[in-house]
Formats: sequence, C-alpha cells, structure tokens
Amino acid sequence: DIIEIAHQTGADAIHPGYGYLAEKAEFAKTCERHHIRFIGPSVEVLDRLEDRHASLKFFQEAGYKVVNFSKRVYSAGETAEVIAEAQQIGFPLILQAQFGQPRRSVWHCDQMDQLLHLLKRFTQKGGEFRFFLEKKIVNTHLIRVQIIGDHKGNITQLGERDSSLEYRGRKIVEEMPA
Repeated sequence: DIIEIAHQTGADAIHPGYGYLAEKAEFAKTCERHHIRFIGPSVEVLDRLEDRHASLKFFQEAGYKVVNFSKRVYSAGETAEVIAEAQQIGFPLILQAQFGQPRRSVWHCDQMDQLLHLLKRFTQKGGEFRFFLEKKIVNTHLIRVQIIGDHKGNITQLGERDSSLEYRGRKIVEEMPA
C-alpha cells in the first residue's frame, strides 16, 4: 500500500506520476486523510474531471469551445436513443465512457454499423456501462501544455509538445516545441 510505505519512509508528499492514480480523486482524498500532501490537482478538480461528460458540460458553460457531444449519458440498452443522437451529431463519432482511463475507454465509429456493433457488444457484456457520444475530429494534432503550480499560487507552464504520433492509443514520440 502506497500510503503505508509513505508512513514507513517518513514521506510527507506523494507525486503519483501520470495515469491511474494521478486522475483519481479518491487517492488524493486518502492522502489528505493521512496528512500526506498529494502533488497534483486538488480533490475538487479531480472530482470534477472524473466524469468526462460533466467535465465537457462544465467547460462549455464556462464559455470554452468544446467538441460537439451528446446531451446526456447513455447505457448500452438505449439503442434507439443513441442512434438518434448519433445521427444528429453526425459521423465519424467517438463513443466515450463516462468514467475510465483515457485511451482505454474510447471507441471510434466512422459509420453506423460500427456503432451498432459496439452497442450490441456492450449490451452482451451486461453491467452498468455508461457512455456518451462525441464528434470525432480528424486530421488533428494533439498539442499538450504542462502546467505546474504550488499551494501558494505560483504557476508556470513547461512548454508545449506535439503528442500526435500514437500507436493503439499510446504515444510513440513527443516533439517539443510543437
């Protein structure tokens, strides 16, 4: 257990790296409960970003431009509703899990038969899988900007990098500057 190791070694802070723990509000809350500083976004920010659909709505309501996405979250059994919304948004689409790890919970649908196949697969799996639709933007570059800050309000950015070269959802090369 990471918290136990932190206590054993006398660590007063944990930097979770990137990926699963870095994106989980529950881990940041656990650190707080054990009086260990979580080096990353605040619990409030992490809570807000875990629900991807709610995050898009939040940024849209704050005045930011976001990609066209479905008005609500669906379950696999709502085939007719999903088809209607998919036709309204238009193909190509991304079917994205409401919660989950980036790049592991995103499915690309370039046409209706791919969407129907995914919906059938999700229905057969059972369980409570929730997702939403998002317009797929093609021929893009993925530009990332890393921003760091401390609890005193000091904030800086570390430059932009182009992370467009991927294979099966994993970065192959990052180029900096972009």
